[in-house]
Amino acid sequence: MKPQRPKNPAALRRAAELRLKAKSADSQPTTKAGPRRLQHELDVHQSQLELQNEELRATQAKLEAALAQYTELYDFVPAGYFTLARDSTIRQANLMGAGLLGIERSRLLNQRLAGFVAAEARSAFGGLLARAFETKAPQSGEIMLSIRGKPPLTVLLQASVTGDGQECRVVLTDLTERKQAQEALRKSKTILEAVNEGTTNLICMKDRQGKVIMANPAMCRFL
Repeated sequence: MKPQRPKNPAALRRAAELRLKAKSADSQPTTKAGPRRLQHELDVHQSQLELQNEELRATQAKLEAALAQYTELYDFVPAGYFTLARDSTIRQANLMGAGLLGIERSRLLNQRLAGFVAAEARSAFGGLLARAFETKAPQSGEIMLSIRGKPPLTVLLQASVTGDGQECRVVLTDLTERKQAQEALRKSKTILEAVNEGTTNLICMKDRQGKVIMANPAMCRFL
């Protein structure tokens, strides 16, 4: 039976001695002194080293797997992740963040995120970042980005200062498509209201129970 991996020196020695017994079941009993005892101690020590190496290799494998998973999640989460200094200098960025700003990640580091913020939004961005560092409380707000060769981007910026207060974790989520959809919906609603107001046709909407929930003026006069 394979001994359980030890958690302390005493358990480590017991596990090493069990391993030795399993390897040499026909070994002679050891004495308290002499070459045989010395050889036994050397064998136990060697077995302890083997167990420690196995534990280290297992721990290293777990750390490497966790790092690989973290790196994949960090790089490909559908949002821009940044680590900023107080002056908005970018110290770390994921691949999605670099793509959002339209620049290679290697060239993005040590640039200031404020340089990618639209001129009219820099004051708001600077205030949000300053509040995050001063209050140590999460901050958020909509910011407009101005990126060369791209139309303006509206993003939701969420900022949270690290425990030591030296850096700020920032998440940028692109809201451009959502804003465009909201604007299209607003325009459609305006057009529909204008049509409903101007037409002489009877128009109404009912719910599943047949209750009228919307009617144009012509229908209201008819009702």
